[in-house]
Amino acid sequence: MLKSFFKRGFSLFFFWLPDKAYCYLVFWAKFRRFPNVSNPGTLAEAMYWYKLHGGLQRFPDYVDKIEVRNFISRTIGQEYLNDIIEVYDDAESIKLDALPDRFVLKLNNGSGSNFIVTDKSKVRESEIRAMAREWLRSDYYRLTREPQYQAVRNRVFAEKFLDDGVRASLLDYKVYCFYGSVKMIQVISDRDQGVLRQAYYDSEWNRLEISRVGFPGGADVERPRKLDEMVGLAQALSKPFRFVRVDFYIVKDRIFFGELTFLPANGNLAFAPAQFDAELAHLMMA
Repeated sequence: MLKSFFKRGFSLFFFWLPDKAYCYLVFWAKFRRFPNVSNPGTLAEAMYWYKLHGGLQRFPDYVDKIEVRNFISRTIGQEYLNDIIEVYDDAESIKLDALPDRFVLKLNNGSGSNFIVTDKSKVRESEIRAMAREWLRSDYYRLTREPQYQAVRNRVFAEKFLDDGVRASLLDYKVYCFYGSVKMIQVISDRDQGVLRQAYYDSEWNRLEISRVGFPGGADVERPRKLDEMVGLAQALSKPFRFVRVDFYIVKDRIFFGELTFLPANGNLAFAPAQFDAELAHLMMA
């Protein structure tokens, strides 16, 4: 019992540390050194500069998965948005009978809080509500210290299930943009197998001989027929920002916007070779 008490107290101490101290300790835990945010030489260091000094607290409406739809509609058009079925302020409002047989339940604030339902007869309303309660109580900003999430009010929403009729899970197209210019496109496959294989391409769909450190590479992916359109959309959406990753899905030749991400992996990512990683850091700090 005493050991559990001290462990909980230790966790709470770090949880309530000031942002800068907390971020430096997280960086040390990931990379076994403290970040040089005065003169970043790696992408992770540049990301931590962005987190601490980039003014991201101005961007809550861009990371709120519900509110961002207004920006998408104004900038590229609502035809690129998936349908929202219902928005919930509390878990008790979720009525399984009122939802279609297939849907996706999401938290509007943060990353990773998604629940895919392909047959609602196999899930229980009480379980879904319990999960939603946990999401609504979560504080993604306190966990990551990403300032863009601090002012976002937690809500849960049900979204239309997207199915291309080919794969168990859709390909994720994640477009890395600096000052409105596309630097690379990350394609994630095999998500349903829990592997997250990744392949990287330039805006002309030439395979880049790079990899994210610690993650397996992916097989070659056929050039999307909507590539030029997707690149143009990413450029339009990223133009106001120093850096942002713009995520898309392509379903039966229709492009769907996914989300905007200002700090992929909370800034804790590195690419090989090191020269390419340093090039990304330079683009971030230009």
